[in-house]
Amino acid sequence: MNMPQRVAQYERGAVSSHEMMVDSLNLVDPGEPQAVLDLLPPHLLPRLREFVETYRPGVMLSSHSGAIPTLAQVEAAKRTLDTIEREEAPHVSSAQGLPPETPVGLNAALPEDLLSRGAG
Repeated sequence: MNMPQRVAQYERGAVSSHEMMVDSLNLVDPGEPQAVLDLLPPHLLPRLREFVETYRPGVMLSSHSGAIPTLAQVEAAKRTLDTIEREEAPHVSSAQGLPPETPVGLNAALPEDLLSRGAG
């Protein structure tokens, strides 16, 4: 079964999100993981992230008698997820380039009178 067919089954409710995620990882070519991961519904990406972060090679068993993804497939998916998250993350500027009197970090949120009195 190809990825578009599996996604259609998932969208009809014929397979669970967990099955969809594991099946998609099993289709991943470690040299080109985007070919499969780009077809996943975006709301499954956090679930996929959870799986790749808790993956334990050689220890995990399938709950539906299917194959467990290989370490190479999981690592390729993780790199792809890292790239996706970096591209989608809002760019946060650092304190560099700010005038010296600009409060940064935890003190930035405190009113000026609390800063002058101290926290105690």
